[in-house]
Amino acid sequence: MAVSLAERKINVIAEQVYLTSGMQVPLPFDIEFDMERIDAGLRDVGTLIGEYGPTVPETIEKLDRLAARIPRWITLGAVLATLVLVWLAASQVSLLIHGVAILRG
Repeated sequence: MAVSLAERKINVIAEQVYLTSGMQVPLPFDIEFDMERIDAGLRDVGTLIGEYGPTVPETIEKLDRLAARIPRWITLGAVLATLVLVWLAASQVSLLIHGVAILRG
């Protein structure tokens, strides 16, 4: 790759800016390389959108159905937890009554 006179001048100016200020200025060939990488990345994203695009509405529908069921699950869980706690409390009262009866003789 032949470097033109203008590109060499730009590279010299960029090097001088870097040496005097510590600020790194990208060289023209670096920018071109970065643009190629960005372009390839955007093509890849476009391909992925094409692949996954049709499945997005299905996934949204499944999530909506799941979100509609969550309140029922929470209610069922609360009822079951309450029943278990009542059962544990009753068993503790029963143990207390039996213990007092044993101590009294």
